[in-house]
Amino acid sequence: MISHTFETKRFRVQITGKTVWVESSDGAGWVFRNQHALPLAPEALRGRSESSVLRAAVQHFERTHGGDTSLREALTGVHETKTVTPVPPAAGKTRVYSPARSAGRVPLNRFRLPLRPPLATQE
Repeated sequence: MISHTFETKRFRVQITGKTVWVESSDGAGWVFRNQHALPLAPEALRGRSESSVLRAAVQHFERTHGGDTSLREALTGVHETKTVTPVPPAAGKTRVYSPARSAGRVPLNRFRLPLRPPLATQE
């Protein structure tokens, strides 16, 4: 029987056959959180549901692995293709960062900005 393990510092998801086990790290070891039968509906990994720990594990895996959707695909059996649509620049509205203009504001580096997947290269 083939087994796949997807692990981050916070979560470990193990898929064996038609079953998935979810564990979370408590610092000293791994704590079992829940178990699900496969395949999961893609909707089960969105919104609030009984699979919220699994949803959090999938989201954390994707964030820490640069947008890698292999865990999501293994759970749902659905291959997701992401397309990047270029955003046209706003006409006549170019913003230039000026330290003098933002002297009274909080610097941007004090906040954690959202991670963005790398842009797809065009061949």
